[in-house]
Amino acid sequence: MVRLLPGLALLLSGTALAAQMPDSGQVSDSAQTQALGRRIFQDNCVRCHGIGGRGGTGAVLARAQLVHASDDSALVGVIRDGIPGTAMQAQWHLSDADQRLVAGYVRLLGRVPPESLSGDPVRGEALFHGDAGCLRCHVVAGWGGSLGPELSAVGARRGAAYLRLALRDPAAAQPPEDPFSRWYVTGYLPYLVVEVQPRVGPAIRGVRVNEDAFSIQLRDADGRFHSVLKSTLRRVNRRPQESLMPSYAWLDDEALEDLVAYLASLRGLP
Repeated sequence: MVRLLPGLALLLSGTALAAQMPDSGQVSDSAQTQALGRRIFQDNCVRCHGIGGRGGTGAVLARAQLVHASDDSALVGVIRDGIPGTAMQAQWHLSDADQRLVAGYVRLLGRVPPESLSGDPVRGEALFHGDAGCLRCHVVAGWGGSLGPELSAVGARRGAAYLRLALRDPAAAQPPEDPFSRWYVTGYLPYLVVEVQPRVGPAIRGVRVNEDAFSIQLRDADGRFHSVLKSTLRRVNRRPQESLMPSYAWLDDEALEDLVAYLASLRGLP
C-alpha cells in the first residue's frame, strides 16, 4: 500500500474537492474548503496581506466588508484579475477552483473580531495634527500635503502591525522588490525615492512624480518640485527600499499606540 505524505494527501484531496465545486463564482463554507483556502492563502497572499489577513504592504482583509468585493463573485474576480491602478496583481497562476477556495477563506477572515488596540485615537488625532506634523506630507479628509500618500482610509487598508512598522522604520514598510510586480514592469512604483546627480551642481533626492525617456520630475522632502532633463544628468539612482518619511521612533510607546489607534480609525467614512 502506498502512503502519501500529509501535505500531498491534502493537495490531492483538495484538487478532487475543488473539481466538484460549482463553477458559479460562489464560494464554499465547509471546514475542508476553509482549510484548503487557508493553505493557498498562506502560500500566495500572506507576503502582502499579512498573517490572518491583518494587512501589510497589502490591504487588510480581516473585515466584514471589502471595498472592491461586495459579494463572492466580485471577490473571486479581484483574485483572478487584480485591481487596476493598485499593487493587487492578477493571480493568473491559481486555477479557478483555487481562486474560489481563497475567496472562501478571505470571507472567513471577515468574521474574525477586529484588532484590540491599546491607544487612544483622540490623543492620536491631536498628535497627528500637532507635534507629529503628519499633515505636512499626508492628506486626511481633504487637508494636508501631497508628498506622501493620502491617509483618509488607511485604517481600512493597513493593519496595526504595518502602521507601527511604518512609523518606527518607514523604509522597512516599503513594498518588497519584486521584478514580476506590475510596478516594476511599468516602472511606476508609487512614491519611489530617486536621487539624480546633475553634471553640474548638487544631487537632488525626492519622490518621483513623473518620468519619461527625456526628463524626470521629483518632489523633495521640503515639497519643492524639480523637473530635470536626463541629458543634463550624470546618473539616476532609483531607491525602492528607501523612504522620505522620517522615523517616529522618538515617540514613547504610549504616544505611538495613540497614533496607531488614530490611523486605524481612518476608514474613509463621513
